[in-house]
Amino acid sequence: LGLLPQPPAGVRLVRSRYEDMVLFFPQWLSQLLAQLGCASVGVEAMREHLLEMHQAAFVSDGKHKRGVRPGAHLQELRPATIVDAYLAHATWMGELGYI
Repeated sequence: LGLLPQPPAGVRLVRSRYEDMVLFFPQWLSQLLAQLGCASVGVEAMREHLLEMHQAAFVSDGKHKRGVRPGAHLQELRPATIVDAYLAHATWMGELGYI
């Protein structure tokens, strides 16, 4: 998987972080809809519908195998594993703010 610094003409590239979706779902959803260029007519109704459908999926209920807070991996992984991951994936991890 590679991040495109400049997407091809006619392609919209939206970067999103899983942690933002899980921790701040209403705000994340609003930002996503804005980035997708949804027509202003009906956007609020769409947002409310999606919130109603999916908000409960992102409640902290202990069902996640790992912590979703940014930086949680630093407490959950061995130092050598973290170094290996950073070396192998430094480019995109840096672009997404993980390192």
